[in-house]
Amino acid sequence: MLSLGLLIPFGAPTAAQRVAQIAVNLTSTVPAKHVTLIHDGLSELVETRASDAEALLAERGLDRTPEDALNVDPSRPLADGETVVFQAAVPVTVIVDGQLHAVRSPASSVAALLAAQGVGWDAHDRVSPSPSTPLASGQIVSVAHVERWTETVHVRVAAPLVRRYAFNLKPGMVKVLAPGRPGLKELRYVVSRAGRRGTRRALLIARARRLESMGLATEVEVGRWSIFAQAEPTLRELGERGDIIK
Repeated sequence: MLSLGLLIPFGAPTAAQRVAQIAVNLTSTVPAKHVTLIHDGLSELVETRASDAEALLAERGLDRTPEDALNVDPSRPLADGETVVFQAAVPVTVIVDGQLHAVRSPASSVAALLAAQGVGWDAHDRVSPSPSTPLASGQIVSVAHVERWTETVHVRVAAPLVRRYAFNLKPGMVKVLAPGRPGLKELRYVVSRAGRRGTRRALLIARARRLESMGLATEVEVGRWSIFAQAEPTLRELGERGDIIK
């Protein structure tokens, strides 16, 4: 995969400025340079007398708009052997939680488009098409934020212990009839988040306060808890009994 680095939108010249620049390039006595031009995913090695990237694009007949992206400053002098990456913006529609936004973007993928538009999402949200999908002209991208879902975890539990007294054994002797095997218990819980930020911290604070109410932790300062040493065996015992801590 070719890494193109950062593509930066710059202001575009007018049509008259582009025509004037082409004329200057054609009559220039500056030695020709060999530059790799990558435009809209296509790569070509070109010979040019253009003084900068802006002139190079005009020379190649590429009209640049303010929404388009360029990996170099368009007015910086062009060097021999340089690589210029130009990505034209395409019209797309972004629908976020039912709200429609028509934009033009030079992003290469759905994920890059959402990042550029400041739309946050995670694995629980529904993004269509998938974030890795290349962006195409006229594409519709939708994001539905999910604020509540069910998660399943498996907790290891010890083998059940059944004690029976046998009169045929001497006092103090123990005989294991069947060793048993530890198992797994499936626990399901519902996760809700009130907002897109601070959700994890709020969840951790809620758990810490729950431990504090059980006498297993104490708040040493605002927003900071110390968990007692007996918390681990106590919670393990609760798990073996099937109790659920929310």
